[in-house]
Amino acid sequence: MKPLLTIIAGLLWIQLFCQDVIHLKDETFLRCKVLEIGESEVKYVSTDESTPVYAIEKAKIFKIEMANGDVVKFKTHKIDLSPEYFENQKKNAVTFNMIGVLINNHLDFYYERSLKPNRSMEFGLGVIGVGYKSSEFYSEYDENQIQTTYHPNADFGLSFRAGYKLKTSPSYYFNKMRYAHLLKGAYIKPEAILSVFSLKTDVMQQGLTIDTFYNNVTSGALVVNFGNQWVFSDKLVIDVHLGFGFGFSNHSDKTTSHYAFVMAEGFPLAVTGGLNLGWAF
Repeated sequence: MKPLLTIIAGLLWIQLFCQDVIHLKDETFLRCKVLEIGESEVKYVSTDESTPVYAIEKAKIFKIEMANGDVVKFKTHKIDLSPEYFENQKKNAVTFNMIGVLINNHLDFYYERSLKPNRSMEFGLGVIGVGYKSSEFYSEYDENQIQTTYHPNADFGLSFRAGYKLKTSPSYYFNKMRYAHLLKGAYIKPEAILSVFSLKTDVMQQGLTIDTFYNNVTSGALVVNFGNQWVFSDKLVIDVHLGFGFGFSNHSDKTTSHYAFVMAEGFPLAVTGGLNLGWAF
């Protein structure tokens, strides 16, 4: 009888202790038989191998103690940025800012080039004098009652910009833990902007124009943009962004609109933003 009891006890000991143990990050554990350690999950069965196969995400696991004594540890899971995941995705985009055309007499074109899944460079060229022209003007009088009128919306010129996009909360497919698209996601973009344009000026006396000339205006800004970009069907690109920073101009007292950005009167706060629509290629 004793030999039989010893054999039964030995089998119970093997069943109890010769198991794999999955230690989770919430400090609980699972006694089981590990079948497969995959790319994003671990498959296992309970100690009764007739049970269904279960799966648990690797991101939830701290380590696995194997029945043979080996220990498999898992580092903090990071999004997989392997280049092969993005081989067939378009890495360039051209967009234009619809807001500038509709309200600010300014057509902005942007070119973006992905450097890696969470970084890209973006360059912009703006044509001042293309789009909606309002009746905005600014007048002042001297001691001889000579009126000088500045017409910002009659301006013409160019603007240039360059920025570096850093995605902070990127979009990704959870089951693969990788980006849905190289160009997609929320981002922060430090940006340098330069505007060069001519400001139309009328000099009037007693209601009659006695002179018309153009002031050459040079303006610049260093801003930080906060935005989000979507890519649909690997083709259509929509980008919404708003930026704040430091601005300067040699005519900041004559106009608050510098086309690529606006600036508060008498204070070097620069604000920029837009709704961009374009195409990936």
